[in-house]
Amino acid sequence: MSRHPSRSTPCPEGLIEENRLALAQLRGMLDHLAPDTYRQAFGEHGRHTLGKHVRHIIDHYDALLDGLEKDEGGIDYERRRRDEALEQWPQQAAGHLAGSEASLASLTAQPWPERLTLGYRLDGDVLGVSSSLARELAFLTSHTIHHMAIIALLAQQAGIRLPEAFGVHPSTLRHWQRASETQALIFPARCGSCLTLSSLVAVTRSSVHHGHSGGSGLAENARCVNQAVASTSALSPSLIRARPSMLSGLLSKKR
Repeated sequence: MSRHPSRSTPCPEGLIEENRLALAQLRGMLDHLAPDTYRQAFGEHGRHTLGKHVRHIIDHYDALLDGLEKDEGGIDYERRRRDEALEQWPQQAAGHLAGSEASLASLTAQPWPERLTLGYRLDGDVLGVSSSLARELAFLTSHTIHHMAIIALLAQQAGIRLPEAFGVHPSTLRHWQRASETQALIFPARCGSCLTLSSLVAVTRSSVHHGHSGGSGLAENARCVNQAVASTSALSPSLIRARPSMLSGLLSKKR
């Protein structure tokens, strides 16, 4: 790995945290997983198991961490350990993941060179690709989440329930969060309209039932309810159609 000590940058803590959270989520799945389930083969050729995908994820973190510890060579994801024990024994894999999380956390204690070299094998040669620790951490986040999404599909076939956010990329989670915040800005008005409509209908029903509303009072209630219905125009058309008919029924009772 080529280093440039004159140009060092702080370790990107946010990217480290994203990777650690993904590994912790993966480790949580393994804590109580039976070895037989971990080794269960899926697919037409039986090449997919939960264990193989977990081991593959671990191998990539080992490749990065090993490369960072060496002053010579570079980061080479093809030179992976491929420890079969990690794809056979879930508890052993969980322990290894915990070690990877700790190693990633330790990266925040020191600055790292601005540029790293990634060894990429191409037609028998090794191409040196300029990279950075931030770039490799970003890659590992996407790579890990990609395989966790596959793991989630396999786990579903094995009858294993996983959290909704398992195997979901942080960018997608951020999109969900933004969408939720946008809905929070829109739906209070909608819900307010629904509550207002409900309250007005209740008031109208009470007025009609007890005979407290004269013609002008009932007309005012009708006007308010219609305004509430109009304010819910962004809601389902079927719901909108139902509410005027509700009002019509209430008014017919008075007649």
